[in-house]
Amino acid sequence: MTEPTPSPSGPSLPATMQALRITTYNQPYTLTNIPVPSPSSLRPHDLLVKIAVASHCHTDTIIRLGAVPSIPLPLTASHEGSGTVI
Repeated sequence: MTEPTPSPSGPSLPATMQALRITTYNQPYTLTNIPVPSPSSLRPHDLLVKIAVASHCHTDTIIRLGAVPSIPLPLTASHEGSGTVI
């Protein structure tokens, strides 16, 4: 993770975050660094959440195995997270 940079509109945010991603169907997950979205890039009704806990569910496995090929890759796994709205 890179060092946080000050933001005039809120807390300091790191430039990147770790993400467990599905990059290729039928392959293991890839742990990688991806950019943290900037608050100015959010659309109305979007939230930026600092994830404290994320889980793995069967939907992640189904997507990784290619059962839903209409979902574009790469995709960050785990839609069941919990954290703090920043």
